Amino acid sequence: MKIDPNEVIHSITVHDIIRALERRIGKEEVNNLSEDDLALVKAEVVAVIEHSLDIRDHIEEGIELWLEARNL
Repeated sequence: MKIDPNEVIHSITVHDIIRALERRIGKEEVNNLSEDDLALVKAEVVAVIEHSLDIRDHIEEGIELWLEARNL
């Protein structure tokens, strides 16, 4: 049986999200969530992770600091 890495990552991510939701809103409430609810929360988590991995702002800030120091 061939394992698809994307499926493993998806499974881990959903598992982690469910556990975090259980800590935040309780296991009973999580059990009542629909697949759409879980898909939406996963999409939000992925968006936050992707935003955190976007280093363009940090690069721009570093260049700005360098330019300021260079002009001193």
